[in-house]
Amino acid sequence: MKKLSLILLFLFLTANCFGATFGETGSGGSGILLSRGLFASKYTLSVGGTVQSLYAKLSLYQSNSINYAYAIYSNDNNQPSALLDYTDIGTISIAHPSSTILNLTSSIDLNAGDYWLAYRVTYSNDSPTFYLYFQSGNGSPLADTLGQYSSFPQTFPSSSPGGTDGLCIYATYTPIPTTFKQGEEIFY
Repeated sequence: MKKLSLILLFLFLTANCFGATFGETGSGGSGILLSRGLFASKYTLSVGGTVQSLYAKLSLYQSNSINYAYAIYSNDNNQPSALLDYTDIGTISIAHPSSTILNLTSSIDLNAGDYWLAYRVTYSNDSPTFYLYFQSGNGSPLADTLGQYSSFPQTFPSSSPGGTDGLCIYATYTPIPTTFKQGEEIFY
């Protein structure tokens, strides 16, 4: 019993000291060439926690720069629904040709459940193109709407999510701390 308690304590400390992720952390085997839009994939947060940042794999293709940002939407009947939080804007340029992790405007506490991790890409003058990466067959549906979005809409625009190739996007979070007492799990 003591050994089990030590293992559980180690797992608890590892998850809470080093953080965790949910979403697709793979680098993606496929890319689609696009010019702008709003994209999201549904992922399951198995343990509630505090989300701090988001990351998606994007890269430039024959253009000077693009602006991008990430967001989290709630799930309603397997559709992205209400905007929960978003990041500031990042820029991909020739000097820095791929995306980076962006922090949310404020960390957000989420219960275990399904959420839509989203990003939007915009540009100013040169009609740039970029690669959107997804992981083939990971089971996550994709929702998208093409167009120029200067900010995230409060409600995700109407779309018909489908397919099984989810975006390469994930959130970093700190799981809700738990304590263990001889076979009981107590949340606080």
